Amino acid sequence: MQQNRFNEANHLQNNRENDWNDWDGHWGGYYAGLGLGAGFAVGAAFASLPAAAAAISVAGAPYWYANGVYYTMQTGKYVVVPPPEGAVVTTPPPSCSVIYAGDSSKLDCGGAFYAHVANGYQVIPPPIGSTVSRLPNGAVSENIRGVAYFRFGDAYYRPFYSGSVAIYEVVAKPS
Repeated sequence: MQQNRFNEANHLQNNRENDWNDWDGHWGGYYAGLGLGAGFAVGAAFASLPAAAAAISVAGAPYWYANGVYYTMQTGKYVVVPPPEGAVVTTPPPSCSVIYAGDSSKLDCGGAFYAHVANGYQVIPPPIGSTVSRLPNGAVSENIRGVAYFRFGDAYYRPFYSGSVAIYEVVAKPS
């Protein structure tokens, strides 16, 4: 029965990846479908920042944020990076969905998670125990000790079924 679930989870993930990869504008990950940020792959480099970019500091390191996209300076260029944990922005990226972790709500923005704080929204680690109905674009399947997981960045998702619908729970890194 576990093998059937593993096969089904891999089948669902494979179909989702194939469907998404057929889209010519696929950049996957954090910035897929985020309005003006769409089409900027992590690692893309630019000579200048968008006019709306706001400077932020995370653990003493400089970043810039505009329209849901984070940049840092590398070798004289502004490079798109994943959302740095601890960053606080006044508005979250567009196209986020609300998830529940314990008794509080969080935002899942394509695999980057945010919590509401006094001065905006803070990038947080994946909230263990929260569930999502869709995996982030770019999640890869892993079989660890005979159990199917999907990994995206530092987050691990374990599929389970509610009736015939696959749900994904954020779990601690399996060992």
